[in-house]
Amino acid sequence: MGKQGAAEVEQTIGRYPDEAVQGYVSRVGLTIAARTERPKLPWKFQVLDDPSVNAFALPGGFIFVTAVS
Repeated sequence: MGKQGAAEVEQTIGRYPDEAVQGYVSRVGLTIAARTERPKLPWKFQVLDDPSVNAFALPGGFIFVTAVS
């Protein structure tokens, strides 16, 4: 369910094009995730190109934050 939802989100909203920002958010997110109750979950952090300020999670460790471009 999470994989399908994540694919739909990426296709509908789109990824933020700056790979440096993507990498930074992923590194910070993975550092935090390593200290959670589920550190072995295959966490995936994505920055979306969306005009609204938002963050949300989908089942399976998919975490999205938005960046206004």
